[in-house]
Amino acid sequence: MHLFVEALQLRGFKITVFSLHYPYTTKEYTWKNSSIIPLNGVNSKIKKKIILYSRLKRVFKRIHKNEPFDLIHAFWLNEATLYGYSLSSTYKIPILATAMGQDVLDSNRYKNKVISKKIPIIVLSEFHSNFLNQQKIDIIPFGVKKEKTKPLQKSNDLIFIGSLIKLKNPQYFLELCKQLNDSSLKIKMIGSGPEHSKCKAFIEKHQLTNVQLLGECSYEKTQKYLSASKILIHCSSFESFGMVFVEAMANGVHVLSNLVGFAYNNPDAHALTFELKKDVEKINKLLTIPSPKIKIHSVETTVDAYQNRYESLFI
Repeated sequence: MHLFVEALQLRGFKITVFSLHYPYTTKEYTWKNSSIIPLNGVNSKIKKKIILYSRLKRVFKRIHKNEPFDLIHAFWLNEATLYGYSLSSTYKIPILATAMGQDVLDSNRYKNKVISKKIPIIVLSEFHSNFLNQQKIDIIPFGVKKEKTKPLQKSNDLIFIGSLIKLKNPQYFLELCKQLNDSSLKIKMIGSGPEHSKCKAFIEKHQLTNVQLLGECSYEKTQKYLSASKILIHCSSFESFGMVFVEAMANGVHVLSNLVGFAYNNPDAHALTFELKKDVEKINKLLTIPSPKIKIHSVETTVDAYQNRYESLFI
């Protein structure tokens, strides 16, 4: 998202970000010339029902009075889009929404409400679009900065990047590390979450001394670790997009993944079978071949597509 906002700014867009839930403050601040308005919803059901929209309306009205908004772009098919739709109707401002993840699933209680408003919806990948096939949608992938394409020397063999939650399946990654049974391999895991203690216990139990559990890392540090790796292994059962796929391809890193998100129908991604023996064979094979050619999916292309979509709302 921050790459997207920066790229929009370079096109001359002036952006105000209304952040409904995070950070836990209502203190407004500026980030790279964009105004950030935190509303401190803290994902509270009570605040969503009673306070949050009233707070948003009040701040939106104040800013719009002095410097009118031209367009509302909502992210996630949840209360953010419904609040945006209400503001759009009140102030006669065009709106579109981007689905960002599992909000396209039927388990999202907001999904049908959003669809009923007939708001233009963007999804992130062909895989993502399969869950909203009841209406016309556009697919616009996110991209990376062009300068983030100089891979480092491959000093690390395998890397896992993602939240340590069941959906991301970090346990399967560790099972693969165990089955590889090669202490000379250099392996890193980046991420935090409720599965951290289980991952740590597994590593200690099976004496996987070559596996570094690094916890959360900054974006810059994560990119350095990724660039220096030979294979990204991504075991998640669901991804709307998976920015890490694009980042890996931009850094000449093999992608071995469940074929979800951007990896779906992507010839540059190798499929996990979730059969340990077969997947270990795939890893060993990928370790012996050269790094893949760099494939750039740039954020400039993302902005081109969104700019065209924005302009279409004024026709």
